[in-house]
Amino acid sequence: MEFLRIFDSNYPERLKAGYIINAPKIFELFWPLISPFLSARTLSKVQILGGSRDQWRLKLKESIDFYQLPSDLGGSNTTQHYFSNQLGVSILTLPRAPQYPPEDFTTVDVPAGKRFLLSFSLSAGNRITWNFKTDSHDIGFEFTKNGKGMFPYAKADAHIIVQDGLVDVVEDDSYTLVFDNTYSRYRSKTLHYVICIDGENVAS
Repeated sequence: MEFLRIFDSNYPERLKAGYIINAPKIFELFWPLISPFLSARTLSKVQILGGSRDQWRLKLKESIDFYQLPSDLGGSNTTQHYFSNQLGVSILTLPRAPQYPPEDFTTVDVPAGKRFLLSFSLSAGNRITWNFKTDSHDIGFEFTKNGKGMFPYAKADAHIIVQDGLVDVVEDDSYTLVFDNTYSRYRSKTLHYVICIDGENVAS
């Protein structure tokens, strides 16, 4: 509480906006204890977004561009969680994959209840990039190293905006792009994707 008081008194404009999503029930108990220590100015910048996943995603996209939001929050960024502000100032930003032309995409059908996997043996120093989109509805996505996820699993809105990702490989291993449709019981997904390793399109 003392830290919040000092921070708010001495650095009042450090926060442009704050969004609290998927807050657990216990948050409802702690927030009334914390909020009195924040100024009205700071409190006005904080939004607690309840309701459904679709509702808070829409709210986030009112002030944050698709391209800057991680895929698990409704954006297009499948591999990093750092943002740039409107003045072009970035914090810990990483390179982003290029947007590939439509003619470079390969199309597959991912049946209901199934996953589509693309695996590659990569060496340290390789750069792998990708774009993907669907004709309709979202699709689950994960990038794994030797079976373990490197980034948060996301139900990506690939039917709304092309998803992209870039990884600079630092360790020799097996890497897999996982397109997950296991949560759909009856609906297949038409997936279009491009994968490049060191700038070369990899046909699969």
